[in-house]
Amino acid sequence: MGTTQSTAGAGSGRPASEAEPALHQVLRELEGGIRQSDRQYYLRTYRNVLVGSEVVDWIASRPYCSSRDHAVQIGQKLVDAGFLHHVTHEHPFKDEDLFYRLRPLAPGSADAQLNSVERRAVEYDLVVIGGGAAGLTAASFAGKLGARVALIEKARLGGDCTWSGCVPSKTLLSIAKQAHTLRKSVTAASAVADAAGHEDPHGPYVPLHNGVSLAGDVSVDMRQVRAKIQSVIQRIYAEEDPAAIARKGVDVIIGEASFAAPPGPAVSRAGAASSKAATTAAAPGTALPPAGGEGGSAASAGSASADGAIAIDVTFRFGVDSVFPGCCPGGTSSAQAGSRSMAVASISVTSQPDAAGGVADTGDDSSGDADDAANPAGCSSAARAAATTTGHHSSMSTDPPASGGALESSSPPAVSVRRITAANVILATGATPRTPGLPGIETVPHFTYESVWANERLPKRLVVVGAGPIGCELAQAYSHLGANVTLIGSRLLAKEEEASREVMARVFEREGLRFVAGRPSAVRRGASHTDDEPDIRVKVGEEEVQCDMLLLAVGRTAHTASLALGNAGISVGAHGGVLVDDRLQTTRARVFAAGDCIDGNEQFTHLAGKQGFVAARNAMFWGTSAGTVPALPRCTFTAPEVAAVGLTAEQAAAKYGDAVKTYKKALNTVDRSLAEDDVDGYVSISVLKETGKLVGVTAVGSRAGEIASQGAVAMTHGLKVKDIALTVLPYPAHMFALQQVCSMAASELFQSSTVGSIINGFYRKARKNRKSDPGE
Repeated sequence: MGTTQSTAGAGSGRPASEAEPALHQVLRELEGGIRQSDRQYYLRTYRNVLVGSEVVDWIASRPYCSSRDHAVQIGQKLVDAGFLHHVTHEHPFKDEDLFYRLRPLAPGSADAQLNSVERRAVEYDLVVIGGGAAGLTAASFAGKLGARVALIEKARLGGDCTWSGCVPSKTLLSIAKQAHTLRKSVTAASAVADAAGHEDPHGPYVPLHNGVSLAGDVSVDMRQVRAKIQSVIQRIYAEEDPAAIARKGVDVIIGEASFAAPPGPAVSRAGAASSKAATTAAAPGTALPPAGGEGGSAASAGSASADGAIAIDVTFRFGVDSVFPGCCPGGTSSAQAGSRSMAVASISVTSQPDAAGGVADTGDDSSGDADDAANPAGCSSAARAAATTTGHHSSMSTDPPASGGALESSSPPAVSVRRITAANVILATGATPRTPGLPGIETVPHFTYESVWANERLPKRLVVVGAGPIGCELAQAYSHLGANVTLIGSRLLAKEEEASREVMARVFEREGLRFVAGRPSAVRRGASHTDDEPDIRVKVGEEEVQCDMLLLAVGRTAHTASLALGNAGISVGAHGGVLVDDRLQTTRARVFAAGDCIDGNEQFTHLAGKQGFVAARNAMFWGTSAGTVPALPRCTFTAPEVAAVGLTAEQAAAKYGDAVKTYKKALNTVDRSLAEDDVDGYVSISVLKETGKLVGVTAVGSRAGEIASQGAVAMTHGLKVKDIALTVLPYPAHMFALQQVCSMAASELFQSSTVGSIINGFYRKARKNRKSDPGE
């Protein structure tokens, strides 16, 4: 980009005939006064840009501007406020031939006169709906490429992993492990003291940290435990809050998105639901059907507007338009710009007050806990308005406002609609807790994996319904904290191999965590039930289990119901998730999906992140990449951990029969495990006899996740067991166990090979000859 300065009016000054207006008024006039157009610099095309010298020309012609220097000062004010930015990096505004882009004024944030519906067009290369692992990865990747990207999130960035999944659960497990280890030490000390005749082996009260203390017995303060969890969440959220993502060149919009009905005969959300019900699932990689059902057919025929766009309505919970402008996006390549010239999606951003002048509740709060307040940014209306106009965001609080969720506002918020057009859309809306159709469940207080992080009371008796990874982790955590826990489920960790389940069953029984095999048939309040002291009864078979806290962990459902997918001709599967092909494209061209919202997808954060990257790559580049991961590792972070990648031993035998063999090494034969008295578990591998390639790795132990990760690397790159056996690893690292079992397999496979048979035959013959030689 050249740096030739325009000299028209340079250095000349004149008295301004009008007072300098507010910045938002300058922006309004600038948007209408200068045409934004595509400009080329060398081989790169920058879309919808302004030239700095032309901006100065225009501002200098206004009656409130006295000179070009004054115009540059006003331009710098626009940059400082986040309304104007350079296309590739941050620097002071200059009266030169440099390319800049406008950031549209957020309706309702600075213009106090905005009291009616307003529409404006802003073209994006990519719009991502959903700010969890998949959405953040997709938006950040596209932003780094220099594309114009908008990320729409209905509540708070970070998704389940940050707020109700990986981060809080692993923090809780860590605290629970401390309490459990201390309790075992106290028990051992008590036994020694009793044998020696001492009365008080524990000494005085000893406060530790994270809510765990020692006073004759181990005590846990759940309020401090919750505070520790929230502090960890905040530290991680600081790297992914709206301001942090905006610094990557991404416009962050806090609101709930849904595809609008097309012009002509309306297709309501009910129609979209009928479309969903009529659509059947397709296997990954197969051809996808058009949107099924009456609603889907109507959308397919008429969802595009006259300019070929799809309309998406974004409903805000707030009286201000929560938009955090990206700071430094760049342009796209010239080839890409040519291929993406037709916008295929448009998003309307709306905010509506309720009748009382507050913010209307959308009725779709997926989290359901006290921390998911109506204010996801955790700041006042004034603070959010300031963040909107400056591009900065105050620290987020996970506690609800004192008013119970209503935002402070001196006047009714404006009703506004914002139209955004995009060449590509990625759906990354995640999943929500599944609630079982259990008779009586609506009559008793209960938690889900989302709402349990608001709990500040250690229950005496806890019942966890659901024995999958989430249920097992939370059940063991509360058991280690000191609760009497009963875990109910059809099978313990049903997706894992039988040997893994047997290890965990023994551990749970030893620790006093009771597992009841079966499905609950009903739940009710007991006779002594009060709000302060709940009495909940869960019926399983002929038994009725009593508890004072009930936690449901029965799986997750793709969050797609509020998107009105039928209006855009996007099909859903039997489980309510979005149907995609092997490149993650939905039944609507240039609309992709990633993560937990895909029908039948494995719901892992690491998979969602990978698919977010692949979806963005496929949307923005020529060619495509597969959205499936053949070697997908998983880990349940209980103690011991249960991790696997590829096929279980049973699955490998069923698929390959005699062509596969499983090798196993128990941890009580592994040096590091013996040294740490951590012998619950094993490492096993399933290997193809002919090639020596791994088809499955399972590990149960304190570092099982790391061992399975090493197996995932080996399987992804087609390594054979001999490759791992010949790799030098530090002894006695935990991963050494995998190398040992691979060495066992490689040795046996070599001995059974042709070369191995020849060598064995040679030495057998040599031994025989030595025995028959009288001179020996």
